[in-house]
Amino acid sequence: MTATIAVLFMLSIVLCEGHIEDVQTEFIKGKAVSTSHTTVQPYSKIECVKKCYEEGKKDRCNVAGYDKTTNSCHLSLDKDTDIVDAAAQAAGVYIFPQGTCCYSF
Repeated sequence: MTATIAVLFMLSIVLCEGHIEDVQTEFIKGKAVSTSHTTVQPYSKIECVKKCYEEGKKDRCNVAGYDKTTNSCHLSLDKDTDIVDAAAQAAGVYIFPQGTCCYSF
């Protein structure tokens, strides 16, 4: 039996004076995206989340795959149902649940 570990990740992005976006996502260890249209490295986890979020506003990222061993970020248009088991133990995905972004002024 394989245990799946999920870690909640929260990122606040300051867009302009007085405008903050709070982004919540979770890292699911041991998973990978099925397809990836862009791979960037070296990238930190927070850079990966930020990049996917920014690309997601342009409809170019739904899920970000991340590998801690290679510090690589895989941007994907996959849905959460397309996620597969990863061969590498250091791999995982960040899923951006719908409705978790809020705007505050």
